[in-house]
Amino acid sequence: RMTAGGAGASAGNATSGTAGSTAGSAASRAMHLVWLDSREGRQGLRYARSNDLGATWGKDVALAPRTCDCCWNSIATRPEVSGVGEVSVLYRGGEPRDMMHMASSDGAHWNPPASIGGFGWNVQGCPHVGGALAVQGKALHALVWTGKDGALGLYHSALVAEAGAAGATSAAWSKPVKLGTDDAKNADLTTGIDGSLIAVWDEAGGSGSPLRIAGSADGVKWSAPATVAASKEATHPRVVAAGGTLVAKPPAPTVLWLEGSPWNGARLFANGREVPSPL
Repeated sequence: RMTAGGAGASAGNATSGTAGSTAGSAASRAMHLVWLDSREGRQGLRYARSNDLGATWGKDVALAPRTCDCCWNSIATRPEVSGVGEVSVLYRGGEPRDMMHMASSDGAHWNPPASIGGFGWNVQGCPHVGGALAVQGKALHALVWTGKDGALGLYHSALVAEAGAAGATSAAWSKPVKLGTDDAKNADLTTGIDGSLIAVWDEAGGSGSPLRIAGSADGVKWSAPATVAASKEATHPRVVAAGGTLVAKPPAPTVLWLEGSPWNGARLFANGREVPSPL
């Protein structure tokens, strides 16, 4: 449970699902939180904002009444957009099960959801695959996955224009560029110290589950994917730039991933070394 509207104030009924969060600049002291919530009897998307680095939270608001059941969501801010900044949310919709984007410049007024890629994937069931967002100057970059026949795989797309109250339609996003093989999924995305994009994903298939990494200066041309780990159990990688880049010179970024089942004691690895459990 989270607190909202002051110390000890409840955000509402019990919730379930996954969440993504991001913090604004230290100067603004703003933090944003988005999560899946089933208080209305079905899974939906809700948002809350804190103006004091998380000490207290404003009242949460519903962004989407129906979403996919448990695919993780992502959230990012574009400080250089709208003069006051723009908050963007990426989540998997219910019908269709495309990755959807919503944005707001004030946290109260949100543009209508728009499908990134416009795949129109209709399926009954949760694929357990979310997406990722990263900011590069005024541009917002996204990695999305679809299971639609004839388009299966992981894609990159970018939004340069301000979303605004009228909304950024699917057409406002760049043409999706496929990354990796048809097995590519469970991706993450960040920017290096030089502003270059760094993407990681897994490719679970019949021959194992290698983790891949690729870089791009502009999101249009990507480097050939390199293998980070070749373990048959490696999955769900996450990348932290921490001064790293793939386009210029090292240092390299930090890549974390899981090995084993999350339900039976999965192990955490960072750049090939197992991270000791604190338990």
